[in-house]
Amino acid sequence: MDEAVFDTTVFIDAYNEHPGALALLEAARTRALAASFAAASAYELWLRDMNRLEEASYLSSFAILQEVSMTAAIAREVGRLLRGSPRAQRLRFAADAMIAATAASLGATIYTRNPRDLARFYPDVHSY
Repeated sequence: MDEAVFDTTVFIDAYNEHPGALALLEAARTRALAASFAAASAYELWLRDMNRLEEASYLSSFAILQEVSMTAAIAREVGRLLRGSPRAQRLRFAADAMIAATAASLGATIYTRNPRDLARFYPDVHSY
């Protein structure tokens, strides 16, 4: 069974009923896909204004996935990925680097609607 890390876009798109995102979550729910989410995705989602229905959608999606918390090893990888970047870029790309480092720690594929954003940090990125 393949390992997957879902990018933040999966949760936003599932709430908005995007067929690709819904199919990924269904594959995770039925255990056809071993899927996780990075703690950075929770951070990105809760930065946004949302209503109770949207929040409930995110929480129910998280409930069927494995949560991967930030570890010191993941944090070191994020630092390595962003090292030498200007401060503004480090801030702009921090969550993407965290998701990429999370996937790298698992040897997993990242699923996203925005593959270019994550491919700058990790080679195994698939669009839906």
